[in-house]
Amino acid sequence: MSKVGIVGAGLMARQIATLFLRRLEVPIVIRDVKQEIVDEALADISADVDSQVAKGRYDEGKGRFLSSLVSAARTTTPSPTATSCSRPCSRSSR
Repeated sequence: MSKVGIVGAGLMARQIATLFLRRLEVPIVIRDVKQEIVDEALADISADVDSQVAKGRYDEGKGRFLSSLVSAARTTTPSPTATSCSRPCSRSSR
């Protein structure tokens, strides 16, 4: 495996990304619809790695290496074809 992509940057996605980072030590790419959420996820993962270094589980070199493996995919707005429906997309109240 050469790279792991995580779609979504919520709590569960952050935990999965951290697990893959720790176990596989491969590049992790995170994507979400809001860049702010991705930025928070990257900060959380980096804080987790820093915590492992502070506890002595990783040396500083390995901490820097693991932190360098995490990045964000460029977020873009969905294309009209990705959000279009074959039927009307509006919901009616029943």
